[in-house]
Amino acid sequence: MPSKAFIRAVAFRPDYQLFTLRDIDSDAGVGAGEAIGTAIRDVAACTGYELYVKVAQDLLPVAVTIEIWDARPGLPDRDATWSPTSVFRLQSPTGQLVLSAPAGDAFDGIDPPSGPGTYAIEVHHHGRQEAHNARQKLLQDTKRLDEPGERPCLERYLLRLWPTR
Repeated sequence: MPSKAFIRAVAFRPDYQLFTLRDIDSDAGVGAGEAIGTAIRDVAACTGYELYVKVAQDLLPVAVTIEIWDARPGLPDRDATWSPTSVFRLQSPTGQLVLSAPAGDAFDGIDPPSGPGTYAIEVHHHGRQEAHNARQKLLQDTKRLDEPGERPCLERYLLRLWPTR
């Protein structure tokens, strides 16, 4: 039975409605343009060296949870109705991953216990339409845009990784 070896949860506002997951040393961007175009259409896409996820809006924070498993996990917990995308393959030559936005936040320390290798990644999402609708309401009431305080994470992503053989 698969077991969860690592979990990390962050909340942030991805620049350009996009976040990525890649090996800390993989930054060549080969195939990035095509992958971003695919992610815009399908939510997520991968070059083999970098996973791209297109979020629904840019005014509210999104919650991203990364789970690393020792083998392919079963279905995610049913605390939310998760919408799955495809399963992708990601090369990690160093065994150290970083989650980041193109011109902003970066979260490292995502180190799979199994080290360097190829990982399968399942991307699940929840609340994209609700977040888009909340963004539209904020844009209609511009006074609320400048209000200080926390905004809710209506849009959530679950990235589940496991080593491939």
